[in-house]
Amino acid sequence: MTRNLSLSPPIPRALRIALLAIALCMAPSQLASQADDTAVMVRRLDSLLATFRTDSGPGCVIGVRRGRRTIIRANGFADLESSRPNDSGTVFEAGSVSKQVTAAAIVLLARRGTLSLEDDVRRWIPELSASLPRITIGQLLTHQSGLREWSDLVAVTGWPRGSRAYAMADMVSLVARQEATNFPPDGEYAYSNSNYLLAAEIVSRASRQSFAAFTQSQLFSPLGMTRTSWRTDYRARVAGRATAWSRDGDGPWMLDMPLESVVGPGGLLTTVPDLLRWNAALTGDELGQPLAHEMERAGVTNTGRSTGYALGLEVSSSGGERIVSHAGSTAGYRAYAGRVPARAASAAILCNSGDVNTERMGPIVLAIAAGIPSPPSEATPSLGAELPGGTDASRGGTYRNDRTRQPVTLREFAEGVTLNTWVGFRRHGNAFVTDDGARALRFDERDRGSARGFRVVASGDTVHYTRAEAWAPTSAELAALAGRYESSETGAAWQLEIAGDALSAMPRAGVRYTMVPVYRDAFRIREEGWLVTIRRDGAGRATGFDMASGRTRTLPFTRRATGD
Repeated sequence: MTRNLSLSPPIPRALRIALLAIALCMAPSQLASQADDTAVMVRRLDSLLATFRTDSGPGCVIGVRRGRRTIIRANGFADLESSRPNDSGTVFEAGSVSKQVTAAAIVLLARRGTLSLEDDVRRWIPELSASLPRITIGQLLTHQSGLREWSDLVAVTGWPRGSRAYAMADMVSLVARQEATNFPPDGEYAYSNSNYLLAAEIVSRASRQSFAAFTQSQLFSPLGMTRTSWRTDYRARVAGRATAWSRDGDGPWMLDMPLESVVGPGGLLTTVPDLLRWNAALTGDELGQPLAHEMERAGVTNTGRSTGYALGLEVSSSGGERIVSHAGSTAGYRAYAGRVPARAASAAILCNSGDVNTERMGPIVLAIAAGIPSPPSEATPSLGAELPGGTDASRGGTYRNDRTRQPVTLREFAEGVTLNTWVGFRRHGNAFVTDDGARALRFDERDRGSARGFRVVASGDTVHYTRAEAWAPTSAELAALAGRYESSETGAAWQLEIAGDALSAMPRAGVRYTMVPVYRDAFRIREEGWLVTIRRDGAGRATGFDMASGRTRTLPFTRRATGD
């Protein structure tokens, strides 16, 4: 059942009298129109909430605001063990929606002259490895630093997030001792939570108080966000908090809480009314001049290409309107906060169900709030019959991303091509283009007609792919790779062993991964999707490997000689 239609925030008595006077001057048809509009919004929100089961499971709280009208709806249970329902006062974790708050704290300090977005991060975190290039605070906030993802770095040790209680100081130290970045700063955009981990630490060091204390006194309290705080200690009691739940398919709900004390990239504890207050503050004057002016400028690479990502905010368009938003997820929590500034409309979603996709739901709710068309659904285009592979003229097969080394599978159809699970590219003259026009693919043909590679262009950025022939290593080739490999930057130690007729990897006792060959000297870790590429010396002997995971490229492991 859906609950809690409410109007908020509370309106001062003098303002209520003024609004009443305005309402008395309005024609009855105007008042009826507003009531009808509100009823339509409520029905649409309730219909959206009804799309996932809530009779005995977790759920969501959704809030929309247009002008001074605020509607909040809720369903599901905040706690499955006590059957306490979600409502407008329920506290959730906001996942990566938290990043905009961390960015705002940095902007406040920059306004005061305490720091600058052009500061070298080493000014505030001098322990950062000397091997790293110069990285600015601004590059952290726009995800242009190239820093490796901290959760990838702990996962390769065999202890991913959720399996150990990670602390803030330890993770700052882990990121600081990395000796290389994924790419030169400002060369690309690549999302990494390590950026906001360091940003939160910089706030603490620059303000000379804890990150939580600074944001409480400078942001939450002035804005009346009375139910908002940070998960600085995952063991602490939080009144009114929803517990997070996930499940495997249609299996039973299982508790899925973020058992860590890392904040900045995530960890914000808040309610939907408080998030709506935050949305309003970004373009209001509660904190001095509007924060939006500084926070909504998207990053630009050193080639002049806009990344679309600003300071903890994604800037896009829908229905002809400018959209400012961010989704988030941590463990079983899901979140979204978005605004359509030109229409004075905003939306906030907080959920304790791992089933909910707020990246998809969020824009739909925001469209309801703003009164604009909902974004189109992502439909797989019909590209005709798949063409046979294995011929000299075939373009289908495995290719390697020259930037990341990651393999992709290209399938060829009568009217286009697909890459892995991408929507697909439709034939358009000598190129192939996605239906939304955002990406274009062009082949580099061999003389005999088949492709030796292709390139994908998106927003002015070009990524090249090279054909990678399948590799079936012999038993002797696999056996030659067995041994111990260590990562000095993470403390990870992997033992590669032959198990049956395959090579397997053990990052720690009790954890074994299967290594599947994808192209020469490259293996996919089947259980995690990571890529391992072997390094060899001039004699062809394996000296180590590079690990690539979701947001980390070429993390080096060195082979240890027997007896070391």
